[in-house]
Amino acid sequence: MFQKLVSGLPFSPALVGQLGFYARRLKKEEASRRLGLIFTALALVVQSFAVFSPPDPANAASSNDLIYGGVTSVAQILTAYDNPATGYKKLMDYNGITRSEIAATVSTTINSRDYGTGSNAWISWGHNPRFSTELGEVMHNIDGSVFYSRPLWRFDSTSWTLTNGSTHNVFKGTSAKLGVFAIMKNCGNLAATKLPTPPPPPPPVVIPPTATCTVLDAIKIDRDKYRFTMGSSVANGATISGYTITVKNSSGAVVKTINESSTNSSFESQTVHTFSPGSYTASSTVNTSLGPITSDSCVDQFVVEEAPVVTNPSVTITKKVDGVEQKTVAIGQEFKYQIVAKNTGDIALSNVTVSDNAPAGVTFVSATLGSIANNKWSYTVANLPVGQSITVSITAKVPAYAAGFIKNTACVDTPTISATNPDSCDDATVDVPVPMIEVCNLTTLALETIKETDFNPTRHSKDPNDCKRIQVCDLTSDIVITIREVDFDSTKQSKDTAECDKMQVCDLTTGAITTIPKNNFDSTKYSKDAYDCQSKLVNEKSATNLTQESDATKVIAKAGDRIQYTLSVTNTGKIDASIDFQENMADTLEYSALNDNGGGSLTEVLVNGYPTKVLTWGKVTLKPGEKVSRTFTVKVLDTIPLTPQGISEPGSYDCIMTNTFGNTVGITVDCQAPKVLEAVIKQLPSTGPTENMIFAGLLATIVVYFYSRSRQLGGEIRLIRKDFNAGTL
Repeated sequence: MFQKLVSGLPFSPALVGQLGFYARRLKKEEASRRLGLIFTALALVVQSFAVFSPPDPANAASSNDLIYGGVTSVAQILTAYDNPATGYKKLMDYNGITRSEIAATVSTTINSRDYGTGSNAWISWGHNPRFSTELGEVMHNIDGSVFYSRPLWRFDSTSWTLTNGSTHNVFKGTSAKLGVFAIMKNCGNLAATKLPTPPPPPPPVVIPPTATCTVLDAIKIDRDKYRFTMGSSVANGATISGYTITVKNSSGAVVKTINESSTNSSFESQTVHTFSPGSYTASSTVNTSLGPITSDSCVDQFVVEEAPVVTNPSVTITKKVDGVEQKTVAIGQEFKYQIVAKNTGDIALSNVTVSDNAPAGVTFVSATLGSIANNKWSYTVANLPVGQSITVSITAKVPAYAAGFIKNTACVDTPTISATNPDSCDDATVDVPVPMIEVCNLTTLALETIKETDFNPTRHSKDPNDCKRIQVCDLTSDIVITIREVDFDSTKQSKDTAECDKMQVCDLTTGAITTIPKNNFDSTKYSKDAYDCQSKLVNEKSATNLTQESDATKVIAKAGDRIQYTLSVTNTGKIDASIDFQENMADTLEYSALNDNGGGSLTEVLVNGYPTKVLTWGKVTLKPGEKVSRTFTVKVLDTIPLTPQGISEPGSYDCIMTNTFGNTVGITVDCQAPKVLEAVIKQLPSTGPTENMIFAGLLATIVVYFYSRSRQLGGEIRLIRKDFNAGTL
């Protein structure tokens, strides 16, 4: 139009009027384009604020966050890792992720369905339970801190995300132990493709055999005569083979070594040992299957006094049998007692009478001095000078067998010594051998030859087969012992010594993992599976829309609808289980209010340091197989909130009342248009600051172009009108 007017103006001056009209129209157009340019500039300023300082979402954090409010840099993750109060390092150590591996992560995105929905799918960790065990949620108690893991794709709730998955901004890395992992920026929660391997059970307890030397006593028999008793203890399969006693004098020299063979834990030696005057230290060693064992308790000291100095008057008597103190004689065989009475004082003794009454079982035959009457011998000498002695030999015999030792005592007495009566006595002992027999010692389980009179049916057996020994597992003490083969009792012992081994079981009474002997296993008291000591509770939940009289999960809950929830807990384990019966109401109360608490109490508890509403009925203990239920009712709010969906917690204000108690119950809420639009917008391609600035730049370029073009046309009109008026056109 402009070119047509300009080209026809020299031939038709009347067109100058139309040119003026066109000039006025261009001024109006220029004014409108200037105004448009101003508004565009203002819009770009506002857009720059939105791009460079975006507003925080209204629902940007959740108590489920491992790092509350999320993170924007790896440094923030490392700060939480280094802070013991957050428990973040505890979780990472549990998964085998190191600090250096976190520091090496890079910023990127992941999709909830990158690895499908099978066993290799992304697993998200958080503080709060969201789904049921059947939906893949697992509770982890890590040193007293409770965390939950569940498939990330379970949070997909819209038709778009159910098909295409949801995109999450993360810091992604690789762990040498866990493999690929990611830390979500919106919440700091860990995502991985597998769970850590649980630690192996503790090794079984092995109780080693032990042996102890417990006591040594030196028992005084006479001034210079002693015998010894010894004691020891063994356990867990250790055995005793004998004892060794070492006696040292005050200078530390060994004066006597005594070896005793015995398998008993206590032993009293019958042998009397004579020692010279002096101080002695006796120590015993018990010889065991673990080697020689001694202790401070097996040391005893004793002192042998010097013989008393003889003062006048004094007389002594000694008696021997065939020159010794004790002799074994045959029945009817004659033997001789030698008696010597001596004046050991410093004055002569008068009327010294020496007498000997034959003991039962001994018959006096004749004597070299004195007389025998009624089997009693006596002799009196009128005067016995100092240093002189009376020596007599009495012939005797044992006509019949007499058990044990036969002691014969001779005494001397003189009125010169009035303090004692008799003044001195001494004895000699004979014994008669009895027939020897070979028996099995039931205590040591060894063949030995004993006197027939010593046979004791409770300690001996004439059957050599009774000494055949076998090793068995004692089912009472759980110790491998050696017994006679004929004493084997299958109700008390087992020939399989492996039954004394220990095993780790679950005590179904106490609920504790313990170690018991294998033969003590009772399936009514124990379980071989240690994991049976973990509580096994099956939680179930259902919901009914009372207003619409239908399953609440199959209809859309409308404003004012009353919904009744039923919670059930069944103890499917083998031990008593205690449960803190409670329901997390955080997600449900976003769109409803509690109408009937069913006997429970609505309280606020801290989850990850932030208050969360919980409906609780207190602690309940369930026996194995027992089931308990609780019921409560909520009412959907008359005005359904338009609060935007959570950023770090996608399940918050998502138009679904999600509630988990064992299984997950999701009830769709009748949200209004703005919420529907919010869901649709999330499905549109996302744009960032770069895309926004490119669009703003294009818009500004177009507006400036048209404004500049209007100004250019106006300037050209003014030049044409000036040239026309001057007559040059």
